[in-house]
Amino acid sequence: MRRSLGGHKRVAVACSGGADSTFLLRAACDSLGRANVLAVLVRSALIPANELARAQAVIGAMGCPSLFLDWDPFVCPEVVSNPPDRCYHCKKRIYSLMRAGIDPYEITVLLDGTNLDDLDEYRPGLQAIRELDVAMPLVEAGLTKSAVRRLSRQAGLSTWNRPSASCLATRIPCGTTISAELIKLIAQCEEHLLQFGYAGCRVRMVHGKAHIELAAGDLARFVSSPDRLSTIVFFAAHGIRGVLVDLQERKFR
Repeated sequence: MRRSLGGHKRVAVACSGGADSTFLLRAACDSLGRANVLAVLVRSALIPANELARAQAVIGAMGCPSLFLDWDPFVCPEVVSNPPDRCYHCKKRIYSLMRAGIDPYEITVLLDGTNLDDLDEYRPGLQAIRELDVAMPLVEAGLTKSAVRRLSRQAGLSTWNRPSASCLATRIPCGTTISAELIKLIAQCEEHLLQFGYAGCRVRMVHGKAHIELAAGDLARFVSSPDRLSTIVFFAAHGIRGVLVDLQERKFR
């Protein structure tokens, strides 16, 4: 992968603060030198505040030039209507924004942290990435998620075991309108659970009810602790009357 990266003079890396994009950013910096790598982060209401803060911290610690862009998803009808291929429309606009953002830097190569395992999943956003000619070095190098985590740990990256994250729109069933108010509500509910240490939790809103998903090992603690009652009270105070807990624990790659 470093040989492939070394074929470019300067690159921009789409960053999220997760394991994949952070490893790619580090590899690019090691191959080309920090001054020749631009870390690009697109901020929007669909990304949890804690994830954005972590991403900005990761980029800052890397020591390379950075570019922060802001995007309003609620002005895009194809996103708000939440069709099955919503991710395609989101990615198309986000990466188009990145393309326009890096143009003044005279950088033409934009890199994405998609790994080999991602190709086996239903990800409409990959089509947008390909259409915009965004390179996927981890895929080209044949790196799976487990390989990225192993190499990240060897490189001393704090993100090596960070749970995979997804945007808040994924908590809403296809066909249900995505509104700023609903996204804010979901973010508040997940922040409530995060304060008790339930990393990787998900709160999905289905027909006005909250469906809570917890990581392995957290489910038993939640149902047997005061956190359960606290959560019911908190959710009710925010207008949610039905709270369901998924008995299948969330698994992470």
